[in-house]
Amino acid sequence: MSTNITKAFGVISKSRDESELLVDLFKDEYKAYMYKNISDIFENEQIKSLDFMCIDSSAFTELENINEKMDTLFKISQELTLPIIVFSKDRTRELEWEMLRKGAFDFLLFPINTKSLKTRIEKALKYREHELFLKNIVRIRSFEIERLQVNFVKLLNIIGENKGPESESHLTRLQNYCVAIGKELRQNKKYKNIVSDKFLKYLYALAPMHDVGALILPEEIVLNYASGKLRPSEIEIMKSHTTKGGHIVEQISEGIEDNFFLEIAFDLAQSHHEYWSGCGYPDGLKGDEIPLAAQLLRIAEEYNTLVQKGAYRSAENTRIIKTHQEAVEFIALQKNKLFSEDIVNAFLAVENIIEKIAQKF
Repeated sequence: MSTNITKAFGVISKSRDESELLVDLFKDEYKAYMYKNISDIFENEQIKSLDFMCIDSSAFTELENINEKMDTLFKISQELTLPIIVFSKDRTRELEWEMLRKGAFDFLLFPINTKSLKTRIEKALKYREHELFLKNIVRIRSFEIERLQVNFVKLLNIIGENKGPESESHLTRLQNYCVAIGKELRQNKKYKNIVSDKFLKYLYALAPMHDVGALILPEEIVLNYASGKLRPSEIEIMKSHTTKGGHIVEQISEGIEDNFFLEIAFDLAQSHHEYWSGCGYPDGLKGDEIPLAAQLLRIAEEYNTLVQKGAYRSAENTRIIKTHQEAVEFIALQKNKLFSEDIVNAFLAVENIIEKIAQKF
């Protein structure tokens, strides 16, 4: 039987006699909640506390937009793992098939056989208990996998701590820039369903490892890059950190068919030097060919490099540092050149937040 501390079930029936029969049948074990019609339960948080629900099929026939509301009800029941037992005086097989097809756990005919009903309810509750157990296992495993993913990034950062070209504060700023611009971009209908909470969470976690490919480059070249003193022959070697980084992520991803976390990791490592016009590297991607995560990181890194003298570890870097306003004006001119118009607009909308992040870290 259900392991809930407070046991309860819901009843929707036009017949008072049938409702009272159900309530009386389970009164020693379950609290009963009575609903006048199906529409009443859609906005009622009480449904989340129910162990099962009994519905008279006649309650469906009086609905407007019956198919839409039936689909909504059964969708809710699946999300909550809430078994629904449908009762009916209609003895046609068509109705029974329709109810079971849409998601009812069981279908019974009036008059109710109490022994049969109790047995079926017990089966429904055992099913529910089993499904809740599996969901809990999945939740625990998902949490463990997510922690493993985050720890993987931490490990990469520890390994690269003394070799990567970028300072810790630089990486912290990048993380916060990316999320600030990403949240603003989500206001654009085009990106509303793409820039999910999970996308932003993974983008924040993975932004620091975008240069993971630099870990396997000769240390001298990485240091020369940080100081701005790369020889022409070293530039192409340094550029290869993108493809090397992508290859590292591919090796980690081997045997994993569906992993959103590693997809973003690959996009960042491989494509964070691509530009909207196609003038970037390593693949010369243009426009929306460039993964969105990489586009966000690119504009964030561009701004950070413009305004921060300490963006790289080497104190020898002789780059000309721009003010915040100069950097904003430069980026504003790059619409449909280095960056997409949408991303530049998102950046400009939060440039005050960007400035505060730059001052804080």
